[in-house]
Amino acid sequence: MTFPCFIHVSTFQVASVKRTEVEGIPAGAAPFRIIQDINDYNTLGGMKKQLSDTIMKIQMMSLILARQNDAANAVMKLQRYGITENQILEMARIIETNGYNTNGARNQ
Repeated sequence: MTFPCFIHVSTFQVASVKRTEVEGIPAGAAPFRIIQDINDYNTLGGMKKQLSDTIMKIQMMSLILARQNDAANAVMKLQRYGITENQILEMARIIETNGYNTNGARNQ
């Protein structure tokens, strides 16, 4: 829904007057301060989105690295029991060939 242009201008004028009264800044500077606040708000919103995306990527990488760490620990335990890396890989191939998925349940 769009409003007539005079409503936007009127709202901006009210905001400018309010800004002048509340902060005591010169009337000529109030519109520029409002525009700067809007730009800052938009920039901050973009930065918050980037931060959120980055946090999500870090969490995904943490999950992947945790799984890799678990796998590496399992391989080291098997090797401590005297099982070689080639034997581990061969056992993985046998399990995959016989229809087992990564959750350990047999495929139907």
